[in-house]
Amino acid sequence: MRPREEEEVRIRPTIIATAPTDGGGDVVGFVTADLTAAGGEALVVFRGLEDAREYQERTGKSTPGEGYKIIVGLSAGALADVLDTLGAPLVAMPGLWTGGDGEVDVFDAGDFVAMLEESRRG
Repeated sequence: MRPREEEEVRIRPTIIATAPTDGGGDVVGFVTADLTAAGGEALVVFRGLEDAREYQERTGKSTPGEGYKIIVGLSAGALADVLDTLGAPLVAMPGLWTGGDGEVDVFDAGDFVAMLEESRRG
């Protein structure tokens, strides 16, 4: 179902990351997409926990059994830090505004972080 244009879409920026196998607490990897045609690697960001879980269930990828965990509700600053660490110029958000199965919205990383900051002020 597509949101109407006048509807406000709220997100809790959510990513899927790997944890070290030695039991340490630091994250060592993130779910990304190779979008070379669009400008490079993209960090995959979900609207929230439900979307991230649905991705894992539908694709069978990046599951807890493979050492991945879902991190919900990143601040704009934390997301900017992840993007900077990755050197990812893009954010890929599966089906947020398009609502279509398998569709992905792609954003410039800096623009996406700025939108999050603005939405939190607003």
